[in-house]
Amino acid sequence: MKSTTTARLRARRAQAAGAALALASALYAFRGGARQAMKFTRFAEAEDEDEEDEDEVDKDIRLKLEGVVIIVSGMILLSIGFEQGREVLFHRTSESMRPILTSMFSELTTLGFISVTLFVIFTIPWMETLSESIYGEEEGSELDELSETVHMVLFLVMVLFLAQAIGLVALGNSIQKQWRLWETSSINKLPRSIVGYVEDISRRPFAVNLFTHRLPVPYRILVYKATRDTFVRNHLAKTPDFDFSAYLSACLGHTIAEIVEIPMNTWLFFELLLILCWVAFFNLTQDWGLVMWLVIGYFTGPILAAVLHAKIRGIVQMHCANDIREILKAKDKKQIAVYGATGHHHGLEENYHLNFWCGSSTKSAFTLDMIRVVCLAQAIYVAVAVTTYVPQAFAASCGPAMAEFLCLDPLWVKCTFLVIMFLPPIIVITKMPRILEDFTVASNIDTMVHHRILSNVQRRSKTVAAFEALKVVQCLSDTATLRAVLAGEMGEGSAGNVSKEFKERMAERNRKLAQLSASGRKQLEARQKRHWHHVFEIFDDDNSGFITTDEFRELVQKFGQTNDTSVIEILIKHLDEDGSGQIEFNEFLEFGIALEAFTESMADKEEMKAGMYRLVDKDDSGTITLAELFKLLNEDLGIHVSMDDVYNIVADLDEDGNGELDEEEFAVMLDRLHVYDTSTLDEVIADESTGEGLDANTGVTLFESVFGVSSMFGRDRSDTGGSDDSGSGNLAEHLLDPRAC
Repeated sequence: MKSTTTARLRARRAQAAGAALALASALYAFRGGARQAMKFTRFAEAEDEDEEDEDEVDKDIRLKLEGVVIIVSGMILLSIGFEQGREVLFHRTSESMRPILTSMFSELTTLGFISVTLFVIFTIPWMETLSESIYGEEEGSELDELSETVHMVLFLVMVLFLAQAIGLVALGNSIQKQWRLWETSSINKLPRSIVGYVEDISRRPFAVNLFTHRLPVPYRILVYKATRDTFVRNHLAKTPDFDFSAYLSACLGHTIAEIVEIPMNTWLFFELLLILCWVAFFNLTQDWGLVMWLVIGYFTGPILAAVLHAKIRGIVQMHCANDIREILKAKDKKQIAVYGATGHHHGLEENYHLNFWCGSSTKSAFTLDMIRVVCLAQAIYVAVAVTTYVPQAFAASCGPAMAEFLCLDPLWVKCTFLVIMFLPPIIVITKMPRILEDFTVASNIDTMVHHRILSNVQRRSKTVAAFEALKVVQCLSDTATLRAVLAGEMGEGSAGNVSKEFKERMAERNRKLAQLSASGRKQLEARQKRHWHHVFEIFDDDNSGFITTDEFRELVQKFGQTNDTSVIEILIKHLDEDGSGQIEFNEFLEFGIALEAFTESMADKEEMKAGMYRLVDKDDSGTITLAELFKLLNEDLGIHVSMDDVYNIVADLDEDGNGELDEEEFAVMLDRLHVYDTSTLDEVIADESTGEGLDANTGVTLFESVFGVSSMFGRDRSDTGGSDDSGSGNLAEHLLDPRAC
C-alpha cells in the first residue's frame, strides 16, 4: 500500500514537473527565459528526493505554475494590446502616411531581435569567467552589468527614434493639410513686402535661407504655386488641374518611411563616430568630455539641420525662379531680381540631380542620409544625456567618473546647463517639418519625378471621378430622390426617426458652414468647383461645356436606370434652372454641392454603397470582374485607363485573390476612395486650422524662434500690395482668392 502511494506521489510529481517544464519552455520561446527554464529543470531532476514533505512539494509546484501562467498571460495581453494599438494607429493614419508605420514596425522587429540576442549572449555562463579574467575575480558580474547598461541605452535610442517616427506621422498630416490649402489658394494679390523679400533672397540667398527659421507664408505659397506650374507644364501639360498636393503627400509618406528605415551606411557612420568619441573621451577629462558631447549634439543637430535646409531651399527656389519672376513681373510691371532666374524656360533640366550634394552618384540619397543622421543623432544624444549626465547633475556626491562641473556647481548653474543641453533636440523638432516639406518637393520634381506615385495619383483621381459620377446616376434613378437632394430633406416615405436624424445632421452642417471664415468659404468653393468639374467632364462627352439631353440620356440608360424619355426630360428639367434645355456647369455644380450635403447628412451609407454595387454589377452575378470594371470606366464613363490600371485597383482590395470584387470588397474600395464618407467642408475646416495661409507676411529667424526677439530681417507689416488699399488683416483673403486658380 505504501509503495503504491509512493508510486502515485512520484507519478504526480513527474506529471507536475512535465507540465512545469512545458510552460517554462513556452516562456523561454517567447522571452528568452533561459534562467527560469534552468530552475524548472533542476526542480524536475529533484523528483527523486523523497525527504521533502508532500504538502510542501505540492505547494511549491502550484506557486511556480501560477507564476508561469501569470507571466505568460501578461505577455499574451501585452501582445493583444500591441496588435490592437497597431490597428488603431493604422486606421487613424492617412493612406499616404501608412508606409511610415510599415517601416516603424519593421524597425521594432529588428529592435526585438537585437534585445533577445543580447539577452541570450550575456546569460551564457562563460561570460562570467570572461568578466573575471578582464576585471578581476571580484568583478564577475561587471560584463553583465555593462551589457544591461548598453542594452538600456540602445533600447532608449530606438524608442526615441521611433517616437520621432510617430511624431513625423503627425507632422506629415499637418504638411498635407498645408499643401491642400495652398493647392486652391490664389496669388492674385500679393503683399509688396514679398517682392522686396524675393529681391533680398537674390542678393544673399544662402544667408537668408540659413538664418531664417520660417520663411513668410505668402512667399512659401508663391514658391509652391510656381513649382506646381513648372511641374504641370513639364509633365502633365494635358492635365492643367492636376492635384499636385496629392502627389506631394504620397511622396512625403515614402520619404519619411525611408528616414525611419536605418540602412547599413548609417550604422557604419555611427560606428565611426563611436570610435572617434572613444578616443577623444579616453584623452579628455570628464568636464571636457561633457563639453565635447555638447558640441556633438549641436553640430549633428541644429547646425547640420540649418545647413541642410538652406541647401534644400535653394534647390527649390532655383527650380521655379523663372515662374516666380513672371508672376511678380505681371504684378509690378517691372523686372525683378529673382535668385536662380535665367530669363527663359528650359523644360526638364537633365543635370537637375547635380544640385544635391553627391548628386552625380546618389542623386538625393546622400541628402536624405543627412536628414536621417540628424534624427538618429539627436535620439542618441538625448539617450546618453538622460542616462549619463542628468543623474550626475543630481547626484549626492561626485564620483571619479563624473563631471565636476555638473555635480559640484550650484543648482541654478546645473539647471541652466541642462537647458542648454536639451536645446538641440527642441530646435531640431521645430526645424524638421520645414526640412521634410522642402526636401519632398525638391527630390520629386523635374527629372527626379516619382513616376509610379504620379501614375497612382492620376489613376486614383480618375477612379474617384468615375464613382462620383455613378453617385450622381444613382441619385437620378428616380425623381423622388432628386427632389429630396435639391430640397435638402428626406423623402416623404422616410421613417420619422430617420428624418429627424437627417435634419439634425443637416443643421449641424449648416452651422459649420455659417461659422466658416471668408477665406475658408473661398477655399470650399474652389475645391468643390474643381472636384465637380472632373465629374462634369464625364457627362460632357463632346467637351462643349454643357450636358445635352442626348448625353444625359445615354449615360443614364447605360446603367439601366430608365428608358422612358419623359422621365429623363423630367430629370433634366429639375437640373436645368434657366430652361435652356441644357445643363451648364454652374447648374451641375449647384446640384453636386446639394448632393454632397445630402450624402453627408445620410446616416445609412451602407445602403447607398449596396445600391452602387447593384448599379455596377449589371449581370447580378454577385461579383465585379476586371472586365466589368474596365468596361465601366472605359466604355460607359469614357475614362481612359489601361487594363493594368484596373488590375492595380482590384489587386489591392481582392483579399481572396480571385480577381473579382464581391460586395464587401467593393465597399472597402469606396471607403478608400472616400466616395461616401468624405466631407469637403470638414476637410477645409481642418486644413484652415494649420494657419498656413491665414496670417503671416513676416519671416521668423531661428534666433527669434529660440529667444523671442525681433528678426534681423526687415518686415513691412502694413503693405498688402497691388492696387488694393485694405489693411494687412485682409492679406489672407487676397492670397486665398480662388478666382486666380
